[in-house]
Amino acid sequence: MKNTEYKSGAVKERYLKNLVKIQVGYQTRTRIFENPKGEFSLIRAQDFDEYGCLKGNKRIRFIPERNPEPYIVKKGDILFLSRGSKNIAFHLDEHLDKSIASNTFYILRDISHFILPQFLTWWLNHTISQLFFKSQASRANISFVSKSVLEKVNIIVPPTSIQEKIIALNRLWLKEKQLYWNLINKKSQLIEALCLAAIKNKE
Repeated sequence: MKNTEYKSGAVKERYLKNLVKIQVGYQTRTRIFENPKGEFSLIRAQDFDEYGCLKGNKRIRFIPERNPEPYIVKKGDILFLSRGSKNIAFHLDEHLDKSIASNTFYILRDISHFILPQFLTWWLNHTISQLFFKSQASRANISFVSKSVLEKVNIIVPPTSIQEKIIALNRLWLKEKQLYWNLINKKSQLIEALCLAAIKNKE
């Protein structure tokens, strides 16, 4: 049941730590070695495409050296990329069988009932949040967002109805981008083929 104060039209601000449980990704003392016979698969940054979707089912399999339970992701979790030049969030909207988030991620789960996971993902990827992460990372002179920094990112939480509208609008925009880039790629292939044909006709 949704919180009535968020149905009434109120807009609230909360630190992320007050909205979710933040779990560090799978930690290991040694390098993770791929094992085709492994029971678990490892989710890494490169397993997501440019639209924030998991790419197929070609994740590496391995045998954990420690209890994997705290790191197994489930539908509805959010993975936040803590390392690298892009500190972005990915919403898991599908069931994943025995999949573990690598230590480059924070796992955001047990999300508060009055904020939708898709909206929270959108907000973490918004320019406002991204500028906050960059400002904090620059102070340490490293491309890393610590858990304490992530906990303090400010989240503006509108009523659920507004969240749903933003999610729908963002979904349409994502679809439009995908269609646009597919069209650009097809045109690029066509131009390359025409140019190659023109060269061959001159021979």
